[in-house]
Amino acid sequence: MSRQGLAAAVAAPFFIALAVMVAKSAGAVAPPLLITAYSALMSVPLLLLLQRFRGNDLQIGTLFGEVRGPFLQVLVTRSIIGSALLVVGFTMTSALKSILLLRLEALFVFIWSVLLRKERVTFAKIGLILSLILGSVLVVLPPDLLASGLPGNQAPNVGDLLIVTALLFFSYSYLPTEDVVAKVSPTNINITANTIGGITVLLLALSVNPGQVFNMPPQAWSLIFAYACLFSVVGINLYYFAFKTIKPWIIACFLSLEVVYGIPLAWAMHHEMLSLWQAAGALTVVAATTGIGLLNAREQARS
Repeated sequence: MSRQGLAAAVAAPFFIALAVMVAKSAGAVAPPLLITAYSALMSVPLLLLLQRFRGNDLQIGTLFGEVRGPFLQVLVTRSIIGSALLVVGFTMTSALKSILLLRLEALFVFIWSVLLRKERVTFAKIGLILSLILGSVLVVLPPDLLASGLPGNQAPNVGDLLIVTALLFFSYSYLPTEDVVAKVSPTNINITANTIGGITVLLLALSVNPGQVFNMPPQAWSLIFAYACLFSVVGINLYYFAFKTIKPWIIACFLSLEVVYGIPLAWAMHHEMLSLWQAAGALTVVAATTGIGLLNAREQARS
């Protein structure tokens, strides 16, 4: 792993975790589809400025020529379906559970890698992944499940299901993303995907509820802009950059640092607290995903 790729993989989850908190706040004053559409479109001018500052070309011909197939897969699974489902899910569940549910992404990416990229399965990897599942269950289930059933906003809900469904699409996108980033700069991918994805979701929002498309309070616009900067301009750009030197399922494991970043952010911004069981689950998830990363590093050193 190169130092730059590792730094990007470590920094990206902080900005993504902070973006989840902002999306949660934005969901109180704006429809989820509009958050998705406008944040994608707002990011484009900023990304173009970043691209101009670096002196890079847009490489549109490469995106729709040499890597058209994998790029279209990334566009549909991540920028359109996955993003829309994820933002809707964020607004229907707690910010803390949103952060913790995102840890399933590493498991899904590993499964896709085994099925489609022939990633080698070992007992050590299986054990670490089972630990990841156990930790995820601990942080999602209510701490007082046995005593009082599934009361309150801690219980699994439709928002949780939408987030998990979104992650199935997001996790698949890791594989074609690796192919695209090998040929095109991360900022180019972000600009094109956000433009097409933002317009597509905005048209969908127009068909669902046209009256709200331009009728939002100033607070909504400011929160959506903040989400665009944190998620699309910084977080996802760093995420794409990591693909240049790090395997997809290892990047997914590093994104587990969102748990570390997200817990204090959820407490500071939404006053959400962890129970002892949830804290144990979060530690288990972090330990398991860290172990997966270390195991892969050892395999790379041997090869």
